[in-house]
Amino acid sequence: MVQLDDGSPLDPAATYTVLVNNFMYYGGAGFMIDGPGREPIETGLNYRDPPMQWTEAQGTSVAAPLDALLDPAPRDAID
Repeated sequence: MVQLDDGSPLDPAATYTVLVNNFMYYGGAGFMIDGPGREPIETGLNYRDPPMQWTEAQGTSVAAPLDALLDPAPRDAID
């Protein structure tokens, strides 16, 4: 189940802001973003920077590896 940081489920009626690269936004790999009000906001940031900053901020080490923070559970697609 996909959930928010606080453990609550995603609300199918809510609008969420997500980070996605322009390849995926414009239909790469069959991923389509459609509907009104879904124009991209160009940040000018390299899409690799936010996940790298998050990874670095976790302060992982040999004793506390990053893998321990990741949840490998399979997810169902949300329509």
